[in-house]
Amino acid sequence: MRAAPALALVIFMVMPAPCGAKVPVATACRAEADKYCKEALKAKEKGAELVLQCLEEMSPVLVEPCRRFVQAMVACRTESKRFCKGRVSDEGWACLLRRRGQLSGPCRAAIEPPPPEDPLDIGPCGADYDRFCWKVRPGDGRQWRCLREHWDELEDECRAYVEGK
Repeated sequence: MRAAPALALVIFMVMPAPCGAKVPVATACRAEADKYCKEALKAKEKGAELVLQCLEEMSPVLVEPCRRFVQAMVACRTESKRFCKGRVSDEGWACLLRRRGQLSGPCRAAIEPPPPEDPLDIGPCGADYDRFCWKVRPGDGRQWRCLREHWDELEDECRAYVEGK
């Protein structure tokens, strides 16, 4: 029975999350594939590609971690075929990561987490940040949200800087 291996190729992949942690795709896409892609899971040939195509079509209704995975795999479909024998698996993902320098811009952007927010890049808001937001962990816009929460208390220069962000 080939349906299980085909599913395993798509589902048991691991991808870096924006925070650098590992997100098991089994958790992100297993239920989604079972729910929306039953016919593709039964495919004997090109099962992994068919499951990926099905998940791509169902993208608007997928849970967010699965949607991100599908977007990354779609962005890297050509490179996966070219460099990694089309593997949609943990080995295929590792292959793509090893070949970062040879990947297209969209594929590279899809597999690499965004750079961390620089906690020192707060312009003229240093004093206000030190007063109000010193406990805020940098990243995901938390610094800016904190400063905006203290809008009425910010210095004029900082308020103008935050307004531009």
